[in-house]
Amino acid sequence: GRCKMANTKTYTQAKKIIEGGRYESKEAMMEILDVFLMGNRITADEYKELVELLDLKEAEKDQA
Repeated sequence: GRCKMANTKTYTQAKKIIEGGRYESKEAMMEILDVFLMGNRITADEYKELVELLDLKEAEKDQA
């Protein structure tokens, strides 16, 4: 398999924020992720993972 690169610090922080639900809204968090991606703070793969995580978190909120 492909060697998995160590995740960026930014990714790790963003993941904690999403998992903890510590963001205003999905839209606001998406904008932050977009900025991280454009600034090369996270990789495209990390961006994709974070967006998927955000979607899951929002789905959980809707069920609650």
